[in-house]
Order: sequence, then structure tokens, then C-alpha cells
Amino acid sequence: MNASNTIARRRAIEMLGAGALMTTALRYAPAAKPRILFFSKSSGYEHDVVRRTVKGPSLSEATLTEIGRVQGFDVIATKDGDVFDSDLAQYDAFFFFTTGNLTEAGTDNALPLSAEGKETLLAAIRDGKGFVGVHSASDTFHSKGRRFETQQQPDPYIAMLGGEFLGRGSQQEARVRIVDANFPGLQGLSEDFTL
Repeated sequence: MNASNTIARRRAIEMLGAGALMTTALRYAPAAKPRILFFSKSSGYEHDVVRRTVKGPSLSEATLTEIGRVQGFDVIATKDGDVFDSDLAQYDAFFFFTTGNLTEAGTDNALPLSAEGKETLLAAIRDGKGFVGVHSASDTFHSKGRRFETQQQPDPYIAMLGGEFLGRGSQQEARVRIVDANFPGLQGLSEDFTL
């Protein structure tokens, strides 16, 4: 094969590859702003930052919604598990700040997920939807077996997540030393404090 045939063949392969890449990119590129489903059901311990108040959304809902506004994505926040019985194609990713067995009513009394809803969620993630689990997301859907022990057969959610919260020691007191009173979040505080 001469040099010009080799170059022509290489260019043709490059063009086919570029076309395939572009088709794939367009297929997965959102047509509108990405939509994130923020799920904060607490079937176990309910953290203060996900507890809704009589005035409106929880601190975490308000914070993530504001981040979305600034960064260009929409946040749909819910504690009700029946959302997973609907069409999940409208969401680009799922953001979990959850605890416990979400198929049970639990501490926040929000609607639990159905067994089918849990499988629909896991199937959506397997099919390429994004997933972010924060803080207590690994304290969700514990594997069957003895509590606080790693199980040989993890729950499918735990297997997807890649780890399971087994426990922690007692909380300890921490002293915060303010070295820059102008640091965002510390403005107005002039003295060191303890948490």
C-alpha cells in the first residue's frame, strides 16, 4: 500500500471516529438545563440540614437550589419516594442525602419508595444517569445481616455505592480558632468558639 492510500485510509477512519463521537456527545448532551433530583428522605436519623421547616425548604434544599441557579442546573427537591415510580428520564442525575431503609416510612413520615421504585432508580443509574450520595447516603439501604458488619451479599444500592456506613465513635468537641474574621461564613464572629 502506498503512502497516499495509507493517509487517505487514516483520514477516513478519523472522520468515522469523529462522527461517532459527535453523535454520542449529542445523544447525551442535555437539550436544556440539567435537572437534578435532590432526594432527602430520612427513614433513619433525620439530620438538621434536611429537616424542612414551617417556613419552607430545608437548609440543604435551599443551598443546593442556589448552587444550581448559579451553576446552571435545576434542582427538584423531594422527600417523597413515590417520585421513583414515575418517569425518571426527566432527570439527569440523582443527589441523595438520605438515611435508613427508604422503603419504610421512617422518622420523617414522607412517602417511602416502593420496591419497584428502588429498582427503577438503580436501573436508571446503570443506564447512565448520574448519582451523587453525600454524608449519610452510605447509611441507607443497609445490607441484610448483622448490623455493623461487612456483608458478603451487599444490598444492590450499597453495591452500586461501593461502601456502607457501619458506625462511628462518639462525637468529640472541636475548638475553632478564627484567624481571618473576613472569611466567608465566619464574618461577624470575632472570638474563637467550640462545637
